[in-house]
Amino acid sequence: MRRTLERLVREAAGPRALPPPLDAAVTRLEESTWPEVVTRWSRLTPSGFPVELTIGGDVFRWTAEVAPPEVADSARLDLAVAILAAHGQAPDPALAGALRHAQAGAGLRFGAWIGGRESPARAGSSRLKLYADIPPEFPPPGLPVPSSFPWGLLPYGARARMLGVEPARGRTEVYVRLPEVDPLDLLPFLHATGHGAALGAVERGLADGLGRLRGRRLGLSVARGSDGAIELALFASARTLFPAGPAMLSALVNGMVNGMVSGPVNAMLSGAAGTGAWRAGLVTLGLDPEGRSLRTSVGISPGTPARTGKSPRIGVGAYSCPDARPRGAIDV
Repeated sequence: MRRTLERLVREAAGPRALPPPLDAAVTRLEESTWPEVVTRWSRLTPSGFPVELTIGGDVFRWTAEVAPPEVADSARLDLAVAILAAHGQAPDPALAGALRHAQAGAGLRFGAWIGGRESPARAGSSRLKLYADIPPEFPPPGLPVPSSFPWGLLPYGARARMLGVEPARGRTEVYVRLPEVDPLDLLPFLHATGHGAALGAVERGLADGLGRLRGRRLGLSVARGSDGAIELALFASARTLFPAGPAMLSALVNGMVNGMVSGPVNAMLSGAAGTGAWRAGLVTLGLDPEGRSLRTSVGISPGTPARTGKSPRIGVGAYSCPDARPRGAIDV
């Protein structure tokens, strides 16, 4: 597992050691008492691998499971909070308590993940993020999401999925699963949040424009920083966004991140290598309030080789199912 991840990091971000928090996460996973499923059980990635890298922008980003598959989902939030605290980035105690209350007795999908951002300007220092399961209601009860926010303007059927918390930035982010919609159905919400012109950049930046998103299941994130500024992003599965033209994904990311994407990564994204070694997950479309630009990134994880025979039963937290297969972070 470690060697596979190190190869992915090397091809995606150049020669570098795993950041200490990610290295520690890999160690915890490799110590699993269920080694036969540890690389293919997670809901984090399409292949089930418990770590994902994100390509795009000027930072190296990663997300990982906090514990191996035998640990109950209900125990993962406290583990994640403790990991952030050990790195001097503890979430607000009141927020952590509200998340515990929200998760109590709920049918959890993953419990909690941790993520990190590694910036060249802060070499050796990870800015960590907590991702926590939350109930689907709006606003999520007991959590720091303003009830006055225009949640009612989202398309009918939208459901909250998780809350992201970055203590170092004082930033919280609600992740929402949307029903299959026309992107134009989001305009009332976008206007109400100061992003009325944002879809213009999506129309220009995507092959086929907004039509590329029409009728597909999307995700939406709504982030609020300590200064009150609102940031929005859309998410779509790479497999459903570019089902017949994976090279379009490479062109999209390579064209939008200032040439950061390397030749090996282009091969990963376009499928030119033909090995199935890597798998693209969610594509993120960061929305510019003024519609001038489109920030794009894509999650990448190791693929899972084809398996034969009966898969072991995987029991995690509140569910147990044979060969539990994920759909991606917000199940789009």
